[in-house]
Amino acid sequence: MSALPDTGSSGLEAFTRLVGRLPEPVLACSAEGEVLASNPATAALLAKVQLTDVRLVLPTGHHELVRACLQHGEAVQDAEARAGARTLAWTYVPAASDGEAGPAVHVFGRDVTDSRQTEAALRISEARHRLLAEQSTDIISRHTPGTWTFLYASPAATTLLGYRPEELVGVSSLDLFHPDDRRTYKERAPTVAYERGIYVGTYRYRHKDGHYVWLESTSRTLRDPGSGELLEIISVSRDVSRRVLAERATRRLARIVEATTDLVVFFDGSGRITYLNEAALRTLTLPATGNRPLRLRELMPPAAYARVESEGLATARATGTWSGETAFIDAKGRELPVSQVILSHPDEGDGIEYFSTVVRDMSERRHAEELVQRHQHEMAHVARLITLGEMASGLAHELNQPLAAIVNYARGAIRRMEATPPAEAEVIKGALERIAQQASRAGEIIRRLRGFARKSEFQRLPIDVNAVVREMLRFCLPEARRHGVHLAAELAPHLPTVLADRVQIEQVLLNLLRNAMEAAPGDASGGIASPVLVRSDLTAEGCVAVHVIDCGPGLPSTDPEQLFEQFYTTKPKGLGLGLSISRSIMEAHGGQLWADDNPEGGAIFSFTLPAAPASATPGI
Repeated sequence: MSALPDTGSSGLEAFTRLVGRLPEPVLACSAEGEVLASNPATAALLAKVQLTDVRLVLPTGHHELVRACLQHGEAVQDAEARAGARTLAWTYVPAASDGEAGPAVHVFGRDVTDSRQTEAALRISEARHRLLAEQSTDIISRHTPGTWTFLYASPAATTLLGYRPEELVGVSSLDLFHPDDRRTYKERAPTVAYERGIYVGTYRYRHKDGHYVWLESTSRTLRDPGSGELLEIISVSRDVSRRVLAERATRRLARIVEATTDLVVFFDGSGRITYLNEAALRTLTLPATGNRPLRLRELMPPAAYARVESEGLATARATGTWSGETAFIDAKGRELPVSQVILSHPDEGDGIEYFSTVVRDMSERRHAEELVQRHQHEMAHVARLITLGEMASGLAHELNQPLAAIVNYARGAIRRMEATPPAEAEVIKGALERIAQQASRAGEIIRRLRGFARKSEFQRLPIDVNAVVREMLRFCLPEARRHGVHLAAELAPHLPTVLADRVQIEQVLLNLLRNAMEAAPGDASGGIASPVLVRSDLTAEGCVAVHVIDCGPGLPSTDPEQLFEQFYTTKPKGLGLGLSISRSIMEAHGGQLWADDNPEGGAIFSFTLPAAPASATPGI
């Protein structure tokens, strides 16, 4: 702003004439700072702020400002003063007049209230943005167009990339890209999205220590409003490494789910199926795309689905998982035995978003188990036949006794009938009755032999273990006498029945009894017999237990478990199959077979069988 021109009239007259129409206040001041004149705009300002003295709206150092203006011979600009709620900026300009009575300084005022408020708001906004940038966990940065050179980077760069902000200024962000991502960016691959001047891209940035960090950058272009020229780019970059790795893991999991041979099914709480993997479609012979949504109940037999609905889903809701053996049905109606696991997946609230189930087809395994079971039955039958062969001499002796008695009674009856006079009918009748008794005795021996040797299907029925023990003790009496062994029993009364195959339990018990008799130091000459005791009781777990106790040399000192290995034997002519087969039989029945040392000398072989349910009936 320059001084008012000299028009040749007195300085004050010229001043009044020139500034009378100006809309802003203007003052004429003497060299001492005294106000000599003012224009109408000054009066209007005073009236607006309800003041009468113009000096009240001038800067506090008004006189010093006048002197400084005259001393330096140049304008002093933007000296601020308050006028009520308004802010005025005054500029002091040396007057051009040389008249002694003229003003020395012209003072021009302007209302800067609005601009100062705008400037203050801008300063506050800049401070706020600077604070947000400095406190943000995301990297806020400015870049040059094209080269993406850093003009500014917020302190988060140190946390995420290891660089101080000043280290990044002047560096192109493209130089920090992973080589693959740099090529991707330059080729504008689909990882970059553009919408309304905003770029969104996910790239790997090289950390200062050398590893790479996944950053998702949202960038906005700033352009000149008039020319549209691209000025710079502002970016906000956040660490998405966890998200990217999780997405990759999800994709890998999806590929595994599609490649697995197990059936994978997703379904909602109503049982509506939302996903079937390739193995499920193939195994259940379902089309890849159906005309209507399937429900889980359509893929399972009614009984299996009822169990899943009442037990499986309820448990999965409560604990997150359930597993069990069920069944599925393929499109042809063929039933598949399966092992099934159900998982519940919670939503963001307290509910369940969906369920998933992993199903393994057990058809081949069931078939293999049936083959193994059939093989075990064959082996058990062979073992029984071998046992009978080993007992043949004793059994022959046992049969010879009733047969010899039958012959003697028959010959005696014949002699009496041939005598003169013939014997009375009552005498002959007594002989015939004794013949019948001995024949029944022989028949019972043969019945036991046939029952033990027969080859029958595996059948679990409720049986009385004590009755089986008594039967086998009678069966073993001939061999016990031959070994000089005394068989005894201590059987707990009122034991519950067990679900078992009677012939197989007899086989186990016979094997244990024969081992005990062979181990006992018996005296076949009729001296003192060695005891072999069979005891039954009920365990704390509710299982029926049978213990065969002998007084022999005891168990091997090295590894007693070797006794149950196939083909391991301590007998000179043994096959090493008896105890191995016996343990397999017990385990197939859900029981156990083990051996302990007898504290009084010898060994104790024990087995347990689960008690039958109260509702068990024959034929189960």
